[in-house]
Order: sequence, then structure tokens, then C-alpha cells
Amino acid sequence: MTKKSLPKPNPKNPIINEYVRAVKRGLKAQHVVSRPDGWAVKTAGASKDGKIFITQNEAIEQAKKTARSRKSDVFIHGRDGRIRERV
Repeated sequence: MTKKSLPKPNPKNPIINEYVRAVKRGLKAQHVVSRPDGWAVKTAGASKDGKIFITQNEAIEQAKKTARSRKSDVFIHGRDGRIRERV
């Protein structure tokens, strides 16, 4: 996601606000997103998904490892594509 296409800050959703701040700081957050064949870990701004996992928990664990090594955040999306949690 580019700075131009960031969601608008929302006082009712602090997770979105944290995401906007992270992108503005230039952090490449890891996103756990739903795919037809499982759950993918995708780096913000990347054109392709990373590895596909069968379960969301497996994808979350991988995203956490990657985020720790890159000093970034993890955002978990629901099946509807909306960010539902920051880890």
C-alpha cells in the first residue's frame, strides 16, 4: 500500500491508525491475508504473496518471525479482507 492509498484515520478503529503511522514511518509490515488455497503472508508494498499456509495460525507465526527480523508490524486480515488485528 502506498502513502497515497492509505485508509483515512478512524477514531473508532485504533488498528487502522497504527497501520497508517507504520506506513508513514516506512515500515514494511507483514500482512496475513486470506487466499482461496489458504492463508498468505504478504509484505506491504510487495506485488506477490509470500508462502501460502493451510491455517491462519501457521501464517501468523511465520509473519511474526519475519516481522521480528525486519523490526516491523504484523496485521491480520479477516476473510473479508479487512484488518482485524495487530500483533
